[in-house]
Amino acid sequence: MDQIEITTGWKRIFERAYITKTTPSNTRNLLVLGVVVFLCAIFPIDFVFCQDNATAKLIEGAKKEGKMVFYSSLNIEDNNGLLKKFEEKYPFVKTELNRLSADRLLIRFQSEARARKHAADVLLNGGARTYITKKEGLLMKYVSPESKFYGPGFKDPDGYWTDAYLNAHVLVYNTRMLKVQEVPRSHADLLQPQWKGKFAMVSKAYEWFLKYLKVTGEEQGLQFFKRLAQQKPEFRIGSSQVADLVAAGEHPIGINTYSTNVEDLKTRSAPVEWVPLDPVIATLHPIAVSAQAPHPNAAKLFVDYVLSKEGMTLLRSFKRIPSRLDVEPSVPRLTKGIKFHAAEPELAEEFDKYARTFQNIFEVR
Repeated sequence: MDQIEITTGWKRIFERAYITKTTPSNTRNLLVLGVVVFLCAIFPIDFVFCQDNATAKLIEGAKKEGKMVFYSSLNIEDNNGLLKKFEEKYPFVKTELNRLSADRLLIRFQSEARARKHAADVLLNGGARTYITKKEGLLMKYVSPESKFYGPGFKDPDGYWTDAYLNAHVLVYNTRMLKVQEVPRSHADLLQPQWKGKFAMVSKAYEWFLKYLKVTGEEQGLQFFKRLAQQKPEFRIGSSQVADLVAAGEHPIGINTYSTNVEDLKTRSAPVEWVPLDPVIATLHPIAVSAQAPHPNAAKLFVDYVLSKEGMTLLRSFKRIPSRLDVEPSVPRLTKGIKFHAAEPELAEEFDKYARTFQNIFEVR
């Protein structure tokens, strides 16, 4: 509904209220108040007279700041896509990107905070790393007006972060090397003799490992992983490398890779497909404002943009799985019928212990 339609609506309501020059002032005031309350009840709050001026204030402040520095573990292409569209929408804010891997990003941010050289305005990193930065007091409490579109578990109950997207850990297989009926359909299937030395997995999948133990129970989960280690998997640093390895035919299957990586390969005609193995572990990627953001208004404006329906629709076009409830992924199968077990960021409290356990079981560093 545009401004003209809203104005016309106001005119009709006032006409029905019979407000005239001869109407007593007290009566007019009551009628006007009644109309305002009525409109606030039937129109979304971002329309006339009910509009929250928070965004206007952020825009005013961002114009004075003129800059926003984004620290992100997202890939270069997706980061640049988000920043480009944000600058098109808010041309008075010039953006700067610092893209690092999740662990290096955390270390960089912590080091700058200790040195009191605050450069970052906004951070987007893995869930466990975000929890650590929050615990160390390095994040600003900011509840975006867009956060109401995100479900429990996908936003911080204390108001420090909201999840932008999730990664679902699945099995990938080469469609030229395996028939559909030959593909493992459960984690237990991976323990069969024919898969020994025949699959790849991510070498530092600590959140996946820890959440799997929480879902299945530690004793049962550890027994599974010890038997899985005996299958002699080949390790790669990241999910995309595992998927690429399978697509190249070096292994028929790979595990704990991201479904979105596989879908991306499929668009390039790679011979790959994926299967969700229960429990399907999902890892979060929250976005937050730095506690010492040099450009706090521009930072909040950017967070609001990323979390908005427009921002999430853009993120979806990058073949991501948006965490916003009213934005489905571009490939419906990425979420349809799948029960995700999201790795809570607070699992970071046990991160070091279980990282060592993972390393000891698989003899990998």
